[in-house]
Amino acid sequence: MPQKVLTGALARVKFGGLEVGKMRNVRITENWVVNPVKGIGRISPQELATVDWNGNVTCGMYAILTKNALRQYTRNINIADIGQAASAVELFNMQALFDEGIDIELLAKVRDPDNPKTPTLVTIAKIVGAKLTSEGLEVTENAIMGRNGSFNYLQPFLFTGGANDPTSDGFTGQTLNPGVDVTTPPAVVENPAP
Repeated sequence: MPQKVLTGALARVKFGGLEVGKMRNVRITENWVVNPVKGIGRISPQELATVDWNGNVTCGMYAILTKNALRQYTRNINIADIGQAASAVELFNMQALFDEGIDIELLAKVRDPDNPKTPTLVTIAKIVGAKLTSEGLEVTENAIMGRNGSFNYLQPFLFTGGANDPTSDGFTGQTLNPGVDVTTPPAVVENPAP
């Protein structure tokens, strides 16, 4: 079964365009199920067909809904929306983690050649609409308590710059040919005018 894996040290969590938390020790895994297709009377496959796909994110520690994000979130909700939820935090958890899903942006530290002492964080991949599937708590002696989570999502993750982005020069996030669409082949003119 083919598999695509991307790991990173830090990720930003967004809900409704608002940054609501961070994740550490992130692992993104995508799996494809590929089956051989055979014709009647043939023993060798004529093609390999992809019949299933799934995507999963696991993280070693995450914090969602910072105080600033909670303030901004509560400004935008109607008190009648809370309904069965005991608080705005519980309503947020239901909406973000289970109903609508969160967006996860995987970050990489990039050093500017002009100012190598000050690295900046650049988004290299983005997952949209991840929903919580399992959660755990880790308490270790002489260590910080960790909240672990696993999320599923519906669409393959999007590279927004980095080694696998054809418009980027690697992890600096700088575009190679600004304004040039590298995903569309150039138009071919068969009979150019003299």
